Amino acid sequence: MDENAQASLTESYWLEQQDHTGSTRGFAPFLGTYYSYPVYRNVKSYGAAGNGSTDDTTAVQNAINDDGQGGNRYKNEVTTRPAQVYVPGGTYRLTKQLDMRLNTFLVGDPKNRPVFKAASNFQGQTMLTGVDYATNGTSGTTNFLVTIKNIVIDTTDVNKDNTFLGLNWGVAQACQLTNIRILMPNNSKGHTGINLTQGSALVVSDISIQGGAVGIRSNITHEGTVKLANTGFVETWIWGNVNPGTYQTGRTLKTDRSSGLLSNGKFFTMAQPTYRDYRSNQIVNVKAVNGRAVKGDGKTDDSASLNAILAQNAVQGKLSYFPYGVYIVKSTLLIPPGTRIVGEAWSVISGIGSAFGDRSNPRPVIMVGKPGETGVAQISDMRFTVADIAPGAIILQVNMAGTRPGDVGFWNTHITVGGTADSNVNFASSSPNTASCLAAFAMVHLTRTSSAYIENMWGWTADHSLERGGPQNIATGRGLLVEATNPTWLIGTGFEHNTLYNYNLHRAQHIFASLQQCETAYWQGVGSPQNAPAPWTADARFGDPDFSWCAGDDQRCRMGLAQNINGGSNLYLYGAAFWTFFHGETQGRYGFAGTICGDKCIKNQTRVTGNPKKLYWYGIDTKSADVMILDGVDNPKQENHPGGWNPGGVIAAYLRFAGS
Repeated sequence: MDENAQASLTESYWLEQQDHTGSTRGFAPFLGTYYSYPVYRNVKSYGAAGNGSTDDTTAVQNAINDDGQGGNRYKNEVTTRPAQVYVPGGTYRLTKQLDMRLNTFLVGDPKNRPVFKAASNFQGQTMLTGVDYATNGTSGTTNFLVTIKNIVIDTTDVNKDNTFLGLNWGVAQACQLTNIRILMPNNSKGHTGINLTQGSALVVSDISIQGGAVGIRSNITHEGTVKLANTGFVETWIWGNVNPGTYQTGRTLKTDRSSGLLSNGKFFTMAQPTYRDYRSNQIVNVKAVNGRAVKGDGKTDDSASLNAILAQNAVQGKLSYFPYGVYIVKSTLLIPPGTRIVGEAWSVISGIGSAFGDRSNPRPVIMVGKPGETGVAQISDMRFTVADIAPGAIILQVNMAGTRPGDVGFWNTHITVGGTADSNVNFASSSPNTASCLAAFAMVHLTRTSSAYIENMWGWTADHSLERGGPQNIATGRGLLVEATNPTWLIGTGFEHNTLYNYNLHRAQHIFASLQQCETAYWQGVGSPQNAPAPWTADARFGDPDFSWCAGDDQRCRMGLAQNINGGSNLYLYGAAFWTFFHGETQGRYGFAGTICGDKCIKNQTRVTGNPKKLYWYGIDTKSADVMILDGVDNPKQENHPGGWNPGGVIAAYLRFAGS
């Protein structure tokens, strides 16, 4: 055993060893003069014992709630007060429900996962909830930014026949569960592991569940006979409308899958790396490098120092740790091959300045590799944005490919435009005419030479302010542009409220996408001062749809596409939720009858053109659409495929271009 491996067995988890109190700690820069706010907090500092007998409920809840000034983070803004709550190994006895807060990480030690154990005298029926009730209601659809990872939830001491829930996960986008184990009594009649009956979580992954009556309870239940149970292998099983074709009641289909997307015969997936065996000397805090000043203060340009640090760390094989902060970059931040980045409670990298001001010459804020480069670039727990209106900003561009699946990967890393206290877009977007707020050219661009694995990524052009701002009438040009021709995995992604499209697969090849979600920009449609592609201009260099199929004044037609597919091949898409809720809504009055969508609010929800090859598209859900898929052949309509979110439509399998 080499020296590093031996030391990793005896050292505590590297996160615990970082400076969490000194000048290089995580720092929340948008709290005025309050400089000592504790982003990181260890539950044992709040009195938790973790010995299996002491009641640790109050201590853990206090660690979650603490605003650092003797108060509570509950209903006390969102993005200004992030928290990373660390739980060392041990058994933490709980007697009451624990409540999470928005913008919070609850992180256990992955080398010795802590156990949250419900006591036999537990008061209540839910052990842990990801829902912060400050979001006003229980729908969960605005319950953003919650992470729980490296935790064991144990309900085995609670009477097995009592109604009891381990985890209520009725949350929204930018929420993450990973490396979670749930233990429940065997032969139980009442215990449920996870409840998903509310909210809009993008993905639940890397979960193991033992015992109980129900493992995961979802929000879709049907009474009647079980049609598919105790099946060891399913290729593709269809129940519902097939296009072209008829309604199917249990048909098995063969999907001719691209081998480059598979691992052991299944689509490749990869749990978020914890780097649990890294020694402390393999971690570099980017704020603690001699001669390379990095502030993360939301105003200083950190781009030169960060570029130098990342280049050096890549060569030396070091992990780059970003303590919480808002790291301003006025020039492109290059992520070179050999990079591994981990943030703290969604550390922010934010572009601003003239380098990102020219929409005729857009540039990436964060660029992962140069075209044609190969290597490793893994990024976790970060948030990327623009600090001000930046019409020439491609917020994230990926050029690099790995030599193995997952070498280039993103986990729990999100893109936001507006809506947060750290961006001036939040305060400059009140005008109903979005021509004054061309906030970013595009969110994410996966170029032809890239090959990336993306799990749990939310691209949010804000429809409302999380704090301090007014109406968010923001025109981000584009959501996710995929031009990759190498294997690419998109698992649990959501891109919302963008002008031309939310997803664009432009001549892309070898793509696996599972669980896509989007919403049309609320300000578009009937009553809007702008008709797509305005206030932008379609740019053929980036494969933009130009809406030439629409009449110039047809506002229902000139709304951003949920997904545009132009040509390409070997496209495997599973599960899409494409929603249109409002039209012409520029005042943030989301209950106003004059802007709430009814039937046929948007003319074309998605578009397929360019004769793609081997396009297998399963589980397409739309809301308030006329045409579900504009394909130039039969243009399947929502009214002919009813189902889902009323007024909605569901196509179980779209196979118009499945042939070679």
